[in-house]
Amino acid sequence: MYRNRGGQKGRGGGRSGGRGNGRNQGRGGICYAWRDTGRCGRGNNCTFSHVGSGGSQSVQQGSSRKISKSSDDTSQYIRHLSFLPPNKIHSDLARSSSLWRRCWTEQQHLDQRTRCMLIEILTKIPGSSSVDPPPVRQLKDALCLYVNDQAPNDSISNDQVLTATKTVLNAVTRLLQFEWEVSIEEVKDTLSTVILKADGKLRKAQKEHRDFSSRLMETLDDIMDKPWRIRLRGTTVVSESIVEASSEPAYGDWQSATIKWLSNPKFFSPACCPVMKVGSAGVYDSADDYMERVHRLWIAMTFSDGFASIAPKCCSRGQSGSCNNALWPIADERQNAQNLNCRRCGKHNRATFACRISSHDALCDGCVSRSINHHLGPKGQRAATHIYDAMVKSVSADGILYVSNFESRNPPPNTIHWRTTQRLSPPNLVGVVKLRAEGAALVDKDSIKWGEVVYHGHNRDEERKRQNGQVAINLSSITEFEPDYFDEGACVAIIDCMTFVPEWIPVLHALESQKNTRLPFDNGKYLNLWKDKPVELKSALDDLSADAIFAADRHRLIENMVNESLLEPIREVRRDETLRAQLVVQLEKLVVQTTLDKMQLVSFIDALHNPVHLTQGPPGTGELHSVNSSIFNIYRMV
Repeated sequence: MYRNRGGQKGRGGGRSGGRGNGRNQGRGGICYAWRDTGRCGRGNNCTFSHVGSGGSQSVQQGSSRKISKSSDDTSQYIRHLSFLPPNKIHSDLARSSSLWRRCWTEQQHLDQRTRCMLIEILTKIPGSSSVDPPPVRQLKDALCLYVNDQAPNDSISNDQVLTATKTVLNAVTRLLQFEWEVSIEEVKDTLSTVILKADGKLRKAQKEHRDFSSRLMETLDDIMDKPWRIRLRGTTVVSESIVEASSEPAYGDWQSATIKWLSNPKFFSPACCPVMKVGSAGVYDSADDYMERVHRLWIAMTFSDGFASIAPKCCSRGQSGSCNNALWPIADERQNAQNLNCRRCGKHNRATFACRISSHDALCDGCVSRSINHHLGPKGQRAATHIYDAMVKSVSADGILYVSNFESRNPPPNTIHWRTTQRLSPPNLVGVVKLRAEGAALVDKDSIKWGEVVYHGHNRDEERKRQNGQVAINLSSITEFEPDYFDEGACVAIIDCMTFVPEWIPVLHALESQKNTRLPFDNGKYLNLWKDKPVELKSALDDLSADAIFAADRHRLIENMVNESLLEPIREVRRDETLRAQLVVQLEKLVVQTTLDKMQLVSFIDALHNPVHLTQGPPGTGELHSVNSSIFNIYRMV
């Protein structure tokens, strides 16, 4: 039960600090026992207000004015909600869903000030909340009345009109995050009517009003042209189509990952991942086969620590205490050799997960599933220690998410020394999940937004920030940043993958870009990997003499490189014929000034052709000299 702030008048004219002389006089908050059951064991001695019980009893306020008890209850409940912070509104509404709905069905009986509070409460509900949306018909009436109340005539100032329309836009933005049980057309009609109503109140002679009118129209266009933005209960939105939330994820869906994706061991286990083939020549079926294996292995290595944070743990004890290693799927050859059974459920079930130490824990599928569910659950001894509950403090325009009050769901027994620990240290990879309520368990359909832990300012301040429960996460460095996804005050869960972002993520992005283009060396032809394209490994320049390369053929090599280079700066230059010719001339002068031999020249040309290039050779063959000379001369040329 929640108390209102001191100084609020009770229904009988008393103050919240005193009980008053009669029933419901001077009550300081809401009695949920009375509201939910219609009975209260404390009777008239209860210090909380008996609201929400229904009935048609009336009370006297003022001289002859009468207001129904039901309407008075909803007004008092709205005033109660108006004092709560955003992170508390959800939990209160979750317990009072029927009373929340009555606030909207009876909104026509509310006074202007209370109706304004109701709209402002709507804009403060966290986007992660699972509260039911207001009834569509009453919602449209309430928002239209709000616009008329706030801008009734021309005597209202320009700032007041603009503030009212901004509140309407915030309400519409929040309404797009609800899951509706009515048709998309009904929601579209309600939101479009409200937007047009608000736009009609703007005074277009003012530049600020014209600019805001453009924002309103952009929102209206999104609603009318992209109906998939309106979420229906039981479905989830993916791109521009509505698909069932139960669809199976693929290993390549890491940028739109869910908890179901991260908890799938088949994507990360060494026993389930493909093996790179080795041989003298011709070991892959195609370029796609080669890239598919490399891509999948890199995804597994990048996110394996994330899976390990929620995976079942080995409970076997050794000389140094509990093993606590993550359990991984068992390879077929080990299962066949040892014939392992589950060591936890006490049944003769075939083990499918085991510790890397052969004498330690082995679990069956049922025990693994229960263990993962416990790790994804709310705070407790069986929750994952690397999952943290936190609250969104703010989101900057450049994609930095600032969270506060973070706390591990299963803190370690010893106090964390934030200066030396790897927990939540920059630049760790983390997954941020928007919760339905504070401390809620993670479920399969919960979406994960990947981010990188960054410094708030100077790295010397980070220890103090961690001790105060603060973390900064860059959401724009890994995947596309969605500015409106996280609301201020929203409850989130942070999954610490403890992966070093600069080492893994850039390579993962490069591999995904490479999959859409041809491989270097004539789409891998000169790597001699494909079974159907065996070639003799020699350079196409072997037949050319050194003099030819450094004379006429040098010009041909450079000109072909400029015309075919995949580097973005060179692609930009060659769009202008004059600039392209100048670049060829400057590169020829650079090659002449640099003392590169034949193969060093070929390596230099190849390095300017592809975004990723490998220069290798035995010691003393000039790899470092070639790279240093090239970088120095290019820098001097620029």
